[in-house]
Amino acid sequence: MASKRRNIFYGNKNQESTEIGSLVFANLVSAVVLAPVLLCRQPVLSAGVSVLVATSSVFSIVSIALDRYSAVLSPLHYTMTVTRKRSAAVIGGTWCLSGALAAPHLVLPCRGGSAEWQGGGGLIGASVSPVFWLTHSLVLLLLGFTLPLIALVLIYSRMYAAAHR
Repeated sequence: MASKRRNIFYGNKNQESTEIGSLVFANLVSAVVLAPVLLCRQPVLSAGVSVLVATSSVFSIVSIALDRYSAVLSPLHYTMTVTRKRSAAVIGGTWCLSGALAAPHLVLPCRGGSAEWQGGGGLIGASVSPVFWLTHSLVLLLLGFTLPLIALVLIYSRMYAAAHR
């Protein structure tokens, strides 16, 4: 008797397991990659991996909320609007945006501004101004945490309102 194996990234009946698989993967990266990097005290690399893991987790949670939102508010159209291909695109977008937000920590020179390779991160070259890092921090705060928080509050309040009608 052949049994079907269930892939954690593609569920049998609903697409929510796809987003949950992405969140599980982010947590595994946190445990397997980030923890050893933090223990080795590589500040540049740990900053980049921390941003990658944190933003991918936040974006995965938002994608799970959007999936639930679609299932609750539009159950008849859910199977037509939430497909494996679209779920894969959302997960790909999640990881690409997370990578883009983490890239400056991994690619650009450290805040100190030395022209050498510093502790596993930063390219050889001129220093980057503190204004860049301040701007990057504000963009990270806005895109990585504030907007997802607002989206989660709006999504779950709409679902709550729909459930109590």
